[in-house]
Amino acid sequence: AARSEVLARREGERLPSRRGGDSRRGPKPAARSEVLARREGERLPSRRGGDSRRGPKPAARSEVLARREGERLPSRRGGDSRRGPKPAARQRGLGAEGKMSTLRIEKVSKLYRSSTFGGGFTPALRDVSFGIDRGEVVTLIGESGSGKTTLGKVVLRLISASSGQVVFEGADVSRYKRTQLRDYYRYVQGVFQDPFSSYNPIYKADRVFEVIRDVYFRAMPGPAWHEKIETALHAVALNPGDVLGKYAHQLSGGQQQRLLIARALLLDVKLLIADEVISMLDASTRVDILNLLISLKRSGLGILFITHDLSLGNYVSDRTVILRHGAIVEMGATTKVFGDPRHSYTRNLLAAVPELHRKWRPPAAEGDSAPAITASPNGAAATTDTIGTIGTGGTSTMTGRRSPGASRNRRRPPEPAIALQAPPLTEYEPDHLVAAEEE
Repeated sequence: AARSEVLARREGERLPSRRGGDSRRGPKPAARSEVLARREGERLPSRRGGDSRRGPKPAARSEVLARREGERLPSRRGGDSRRGPKPAARQRGLGAEGKMSTLRIEKVSKLYRSSTFGGGFTPALRDVSFGIDRGEVVTLIGESGSGKTTLGKVVLRLISASSGQVVFEGADVSRYKRTQLRDYYRYVQGVFQDPFSSYNPIYKADRVFEVIRDVYFRAMPGPAWHEKIETALHAVALNPGDVLGKYAHQLSGGQQQRLLIARALLLDVKLLIADEVISMLDASTRVDILNLLISLKRSGLGILFITHDLSLGNYVSDRTVILRHGAIVEMGATTKVFGDPRHSYTRNLLAAVPELHRKWRPPAAEGDSAPAITASPNGAAATTDTIGTIGTGGTSTMTGRRSPGASRNRRRPPEPAIALQAPPLTEYEPDHLVAAEEE
């Protein structure tokens, strides 16, 4: 019986078990076919019902291949799968010409209260719109009070815009929360007019670097951090031994400004807001700072250069934006704006630039002050002696003073106010926009 059992096992027959039923020690032809089927990649019935999950799934293979190719896949919860690359996200930061737009300012307006106890609002910005690309310097030029610094503060989220939005690489900056805003400052930094006010006089000047380290580079070892600082200082033509370990009053104005630019370079900065960074420096130091900005532009840094000096803007910028009363009056390539100015305000600014071998002569008389633009009830523009603002009842004055008799007769019809709508821009030539004249 034992011999026949061995022979039967060799032949693959099913033998009766000692406990009853077929013996499990004998080879199972069904199991053999199952193994062969799995090797071939066929779908097998599961013991619990349905297809076996141990066998390879052709659908899963196609899904993996589709993800490698970048196709959009249906999600298990419905809709498109978020794991696949999104073409829309890739195109989100592209400008009209297909270039990556670092920053886009879209119809930004800003109103300030004329006084604490009412009196209306003063428009500082009116529907300002333009963009800044990587490796581009855009100069913002205008007289004092035209809204240049206000726009820089809006971009840096130091103040909020009354309307419009600032879009950085496809995202609205005004919606950033605390963590997102911290990441935003990793890429966008500002350098202001008075460098000394950026330092705490009781601390050494290089403390501005330690503040950056506490927020963004806590895990970086000390030697690596000091090497990073030295690299940033050399990038702005500073000797570490001349500036590190000293107080702000021991440094010159040029050294203080360069130190602040080096602080911005410690981060992955993509956009620099330079607000009158050379107005307090002497002529020799100005050239050094301008050349530094040009070298940073060539490395791919976008720069918003705010100034009232047209010669400096012409020296450093690729595109120029002229502001007047918070609105853009002319905008385009610097060579076109300065070479063929079309707006009267731009011509007046260029005429006021001093020339080396010519005595100064006043421009054509236009009165002590430019007339203000106001909105008449029918929507047409009208001139007044003072610049108006939008008040609580619809109007007030730019000066913030109450009109005569306002306290005695509060029901008097409101006076006309300055139009919040900026004058429309028309294309004079490619990359050269000019606004309608305001009288």
